[in-house]
Amino acid sequence: MKELLLVAALVLGAQAGNLVEELQKLNVSTLIQLATTAGLADTLTNGGPFTLLAPTDAAFGKLPEATLSSLQSDKAALTDVLKYHLIQGDIFSWDLLSGDRFTTLNGRRVKVTTSGTTTMFNGAKVLVHDNVASNGVIYLIDTVLTVPEASIFQAISNRPELSTFVDALTRARLDTSLNATNIRYPYTVFAPTNTAFSKLTTEQLNHILESRYLLLELVDYHIHLGQLHKGSLTHNGRITTRYSGHYITVTITDGEPILNHVAHLSEADIEAENGLVHVIDHLLLPSSLASIIG
Repeated sequence: MKELLLVAALVLGAQAGNLVEELQKLNVSTLIQLATTAGLADTLTNGGPFTLLAPTDAAFGKLPEATLSSLQSDKAALTDVLKYHLIQGDIFSWDLLSGDRFTTLNGRRVKVTTSGTTTMFNGAKVLVHDNVASNGVIYLIDTVLTVPEASIFQAISNRPELSTFVDALTRARLDTSLNATNIRYPYTVFAPTNTAFSKLTTEQLNHILESRYLLLELVDYHIHLGQLHKGSLTHNGRITTRYSGHYITVTITDGEPILNHVAHLSEADIEAENGLVHVIDHLLLPSSLASIIG
């Protein structure tokens, strides 16, 4: 079956235009304009073969105006973002397996998740599969991909408002694990802000920080083995954690996920090479710490 599909794709490719011409047929104008600004239009026209993860105009429209303007005025940053949407070679939907990671032209990896007929690249949903071009294949996606930071620990460390959590991870000796990028399974980390930690008394916080056993319970409860984008948190349920047997409850209120009925995602889907981070505004407390926190 795959062989027949491949033959059909090759026939279509021989009749199709290049990647830019196919984007024009799909009414994808913003990406073409940005590729021209970045000096990548010739690459998309004459280079390849490439697999292009092409955000629609509506996807670019979801970006804050300041973000898009900043990219347009910074050619190096724009090129980096656009190259994160390009993969060397032809990759068709029948080649994709959930959990696959592909290295893009900027050197960072993008993750594939499949569920039934739905395919996601990181947190972006595929709207159109396998649009064949003479020099590649196009997937239309509904979200502009964010270039991942090197590691989860680096992503957290780069944010001053998460310094208490960085200290907690370091004391719990999880900094090395969350810095490692050569792992089989990614993590999702719910990172509480310093303000979230400040809701504990100084005595309570010091008691936890000074006990590695208690500290591991706390930080493990904020880590899920697997990758959960905000778009996956769409219904009431619970999330497994590294703290075995202890779950985070998810409640959807006005379309937004609330964790343990108290924590909101103040910044979501911070991509890293070994998973992703959600910044949360309230500490998540496992039941085992109830006697300490009260």
